[in-house]
Amino acid sequence: QAFPVFKPQPGLGYELVYVNTRAPNLFGFHLKPDPFGWAGLAPPTGGGAYLAELPGVSGGRFDESFTVYDQPLVMIFENAARKSPAELLALFELTGEK
Repeated sequence: QAFPVFKPQPGLGYELVYVNTRAPNLFGFHLKPDPFGWAGLAPPTGGGAYLAELPGVSGGRFDESFTVYDQPLVMIFENAARKSPAELLALFELTGEK
């Protein structure tokens, strides 16, 4: 692996306060992208329920020109814990080759 990977630990102190997205559709048939599953990630607490309730069929990973630029997934987090930079850095574990 050429680049290090940051693996965040639980307890960053941020809470999801807003989620919204649009899914590509054709004549009312919605294709829902899966922005987390293909990468082996879990959506943040509250985000998974929102994505599951969207109408349509899950389409897996879509071309980024549709899901990032035209119809992005918007998630707004609140810094609820107000941790210092040193406290936040202590929650991350750096792995990989240098």
